[in-house]
Amino acid sequence: MKNTTKQRLVGKDFVNIGIYSVLIFVVAMAVSMLFVPFIAVMYPFIAAVCAFFTAPIFMLMTYKVAKRGTVMLCMIIFSLFYVVMGYVYMLPFGIVTGLLCEAVLWKRGAYRNFWYNVAGFSVFSILGYVVCSVLPIYIFGTEYYLEMQSGINPAAAVYIQYALSPLWMAVAVITTFVMAFIGCLIGQRMLRKHFMKAGLISKE
Repeated sequence: MKNTTKQRLVGKDFVNIGIYSVLIFVVAMAVSMLFVPFIAVMYPFIAAVCAFFTAPIFMLMTYKVAKRGTVMLCMIIFSLFYVVMGYVYMLPFGIVTGLLCEAVLWKRGAYRNFWYNVAGFSVFSILGYVVCSVLPIYIFGTEYYLEMQSGINPAAAVYIQYALSPLWMAVAVITTFVMAFIGCLIGQRMLRKHFMKAGLISKE
């Protein structure tokens, strides 16, 4: 059996990773926007919902490309969207997150293994959806964060309230992990039932 994880990324791989990365970002942002009116009570669970809906896309990407560096590049692209919006600190954070994901998926054949994908996507989701949303508060402090978000984000005080609560952060992490697992499970079934059966993704 040919081991695709030992191959280098080529042109079509970069295209695929780029497309799936954009899809992950767009879906995550769309889901987040739906919860804006309910941010005061739903904030700890938004990351979990994002993980649930983006997991199948993540699984499709990893199974389609199945080469080391896929998640790293995806996270860099993901972070660049935030850089464009002015959150420059997200690039080094994204690189670190990508490296951690690649460490989880480094074993031979991990990109085609369900459990390794669950682990990798859990790291991706917890850091990319949960931690990144409160990272500015931890980096700059509450007062500077409020000043920075003044007139831009009326829910800034809500973010601080949850970010400084170990209980609610634990709830966010646990629910995100659970929904990431369920999303990956659905993604795997979709892969087998539709994409592999149709020959769009090889079974090897």
